Amino acid sequence: MNDCYSDKEDNEEQNQIAQEEIFLVEMLATEGVNNNEIQKLKKNGILSLKSLVMNTKRDLVNIYGIPDNKADSYVKKASEILARSENSRLFSSEFVLGTTVLQRRSQIRRISTGSKALDDILNGGIESQSITEFYGEYRSGKTQIAHTACVLAQSQDHCQSPGKVLYIDTEGTFRPERICQIASHYGMEGEYALSNIIYGRAYNVDQQNTLLIKGAQLMVEENCFALLVVDSIMANFRCDFSGRGDLSERQQALGKFMSRLQRMAAEFNIAVIITNQVMADPSGAMTGGAIPQPKPIGGHILAHASTQRLFMKKKTDNIRKVKLVDSPYLQDKEVDIMVSDRGVGDVECDKKPSTG
Repeated sequence: MNDCYSDKEDNEEQNQIAQEEIFLVEMLATEGVNNNEIQKLKKNGILSLKSLVMNTKRDLVNIYGIPDNKADSYVKKASEILARSENSRLFSSEFVLGTTVLQRRSQIRRISTGSKALDDILNGGIESQSITEFYGEYRSGKTQIAHTACVLAQSQDHCQSPGKVLYIDTEGTFRPERICQIASHYGMEGEYALSNIIYGRAYNVDQQNTLLIKGAQLMVEENCFALLVVDSIMANFRCDFSGRGDLSERQQALGKFMSRLQRMAAEFNIAVIITNQVMADPSGAMTGGAIPQPKPIGGHILAHASTQRLFMKKKTDNIRKVKLVDSPYLQDKEVDIMVSDRGVGDVECDKKPSTG
């Protein structure tokens, strides 16, 4: 393992995060719901009580096919079950004490980016129960961040409570060979790393939504995931809703997709990484003749849904600038990272000693 990342501050006890408790939909039987109705819920894709209560009544009826006269009853019974667990009352439409929220956040796991400098400005790495967005122009290193995180999410040394990865690829840029290359630098077999990555290729928005729903079902069944990656979030939305007249419909569809991501991050205590494309911002050049700066696409819907937003920019062949531009509690900072055969790392670690 690279000596440059050998300084670990957390002991084994801190590295272990309790596995997220899954409340299976079968628990409704304790509230008088018969088995036939439970099987209908499962057939329609509702496998957990948290998933049930986090969906709107409209979605339960229109998307999942639950009868209108039973949706409210199911949600009420599920909420009552969740309210009995201190750690799950947040999902039960009940007020809780701030200490309960603090206890919930103590279960956050952090996944290293591969760069200690970048981890530091993220307060220890990419955190679970939230969405972390990396945006920038092509070749700025977004997919390299995603590939490195896929490996490190499986490593006890670089992730608190490591697990499997769900990867939704919308641009065809996932490379298993790259995963193997990065894994070898962390003492991990490439085949082993790949066997813990569940991959799906989405060629349009419908497939992207379907893969996300199937991914949630997998997480209920296996309960061993640490990371979900969508690379990139807007490629299909940009293509499938291309005209100005489609903008409103696109944003509504995007909002629903991001809402599902937020619910999955919360329900399964997983980290979510999304990458995003950019466009030129002409307004940036209106004062003083400055060069137009790229801005992330997706508008306010994406801006409000992402917990942390980081801008990536290419500086030299291997050096990238990463700037934290938005976070609910972290200070805006920027660092330089290096992209090399070991994935993403620190510039100081990856520089070769001078022979001069």
